[in-house]
Amino acid sequence: MSTTEKVQNLRSDEFEAPSKVMQMAITTRNTSNNITFNWESQPQPRDPSPGYIPIVYFSELQRLSSNAVREFLLGINGEVWPRWRPDYLYSDYSYRDDPLPASDRYNVSINATANSTLPPFINAIEVYSVISTTGVGTHSSDVSAITDVKVKYGVKKNWAGDPCSPKNFAWDGLTCSYAISSRSRITGVNISSSGLDGDISSSFANLKAVQYLDLSHNNLTGSIPDALSQLSSLTVLDLTSNQLSGSIPDGLLKRIKDGSLSLRHDNNPNLCNNADSCKPPNAEGKSKLAVYIAVPVVLVVAIPAPTPPAEHSEYQ
Repeated sequence: MSTTEKVQNLRSDEFEAPSKVMQMAITTRNTSNNITFNWESQPQPRDPSPGYIPIVYFSELQRLSSNAVREFLLGINGEVWPRWRPDYLYSDYSYRDDPLPASDRYNVSINATANSTLPPFINAIEVYSVISTTGVGTHSSDVSAITDVKVKYGVKKNWAGDPCSPKNFAWDGLTCSYAISSRSRITGVNISSSGLDGDISSSFANLKAVQYLDLSHNNLTGSIPDALSQLSSLTVLDLTSNQLSGSIPDGLLKRIKDGSLSLRHDNNPNLCNNADSCKPPNAEGKSKLAVYIAVPVVLVVAIPAPTPPAEHSEYQ
């Protein structure tokens, strides 16, 4: 079965199967025939009993007449899922939250119900293998810190699940270290051009293993936290093109001077290199000028008019 019409995703669709995929389906010739297929379990040395989560997709591709009914049931290894009556040109899906019961082979069967006048069909299926992350997740302090950052800024990236594990699904913009005997650590954070606003979160200072922190091209305001200078592994801090103000903390200036840190801070108009450069220009000169101007005014006001001679008063 196929159509050239676009297949829409439901508003609550969690998986958003592409329309091109949903425009095709396989079906049987009549209602008495079933769709059947299977896959075999693939045990691994560290995972002898792998778990599987299938996701099946359905979309009616034919406009049915008023007396036509397409209704079917899907079963996997004898476990029957709820019956389906797919909507015309709308993608829908079904899956289970928990892995299927362990088995050497998983047999799928799609059967028309007794009420159905049309044969069953299926557009697509995905089967996910469940990977245990026990003992290989990200260090708890890093998880807490980066989660606080996510919540504070409402980061619009693929940030879900464990930040670093599995390795192929690490959060967008994060770089992690992976060791056999210890948990993963976040070593790099790149959330440049991510629409961040407000002050720089103090939670960044809790990423103790971070080496590279890029917060450039956002709308961050306020001062640079001195706590960032305590990140001993940090070698690059990029704050370019924000709206930061105040002076660069002494701790960071010391790190820059000894060569352990590269700080990029161009295009922050209100940010000063140090506390002295944040003083208003010529402040001392303005103070002296005020004194010089005030003295003549006082002198002019204080000069009295001449007193008439005494004899002139007697004459009057």
